[in-house]
Amino acid sequence: PWGNEDYDFWLKLAGLGVRAHILPSKLVRYRYKQQSMMRDSVKFVGEERAMLRTRHPHLYAEVELLVAASKVMDMCDETRNRLQSMEINKALLEEETLYISFWLALSDLRRRALVSAALRFRASMQLTALGWLPRLFFLVTMCEMKGPEATASSMSHFVSQYPDVNRTSNFQSYDTNCRRAMYLPKGPPRHDL
Repeated sequence: PWGNEDYDFWLKLAGLGVRAHILPSKLVRYRYKQQSMMRDSVKFVGEERAMLRTRHPHLYAEVELLVAASKVMDMCDETRNRLQSMEINKALLEEETLYISFWLALSDLRRRALVSAALRFRASMQLTALGWLPRLFFLVTMCEMKGPEATASSMSHFVSQYPDVNRTSNFQSYDTNCRRAMYLPKGPPRHDL
C-alpha cells in the first residue's frame, strides 16, 4: 500500500526465473520531493516488505513466510486504514483485493477480531499464489474461535500436507498453543464485538 510496485515487479521477475545483472554505471536519476508517498513510506518499509514476501511465497522459506506474516499482523493503524480503503476500491483487480483481504485478516487475528479474520482468510484461500498461508491462519483462527477439539483433525491434515511448515518453530508455537488449549480449563467463549 505504500508504493513499492518496483520491488514487487522485481520479485515477479525473480519468480519467473529472470536473471539480473548489475550494471556498473548509473542510468537513472531519482528526485525526492519534500512530500511524497516514497518519503512517507520509509517508516513502513518493514510492513511493506513482509507483505511482499507473503505475496511471493514461492521465493521464500517457510520460516521466512511465518516471520513475515507475524510482521503483517502487527501492522500500524495507518497501514491498516490504507488497506481498508483499498479493499473497497472497485477498480482493483480481484487478485489485489484478495491479497489485501489476507493482510487485513492477519491484522484481524492479532486484534482478536476473529469472525472478520475467518471470513477474510476463507476468501483469500481462493488465491492459489498465497499457497498454504491463508489455510494455516484460518485454522489458527478457528482454533481460537471454536476450540482445539474442532480443529485438531484439520490441523493434523495440514501438518501431513505441509511437512516443511511443520518443521518450523514458528508453526510449532501455533500448533502447540492450539493443542495445549485442549487441556486447559474452558473459559467463556470469545466473540467479536
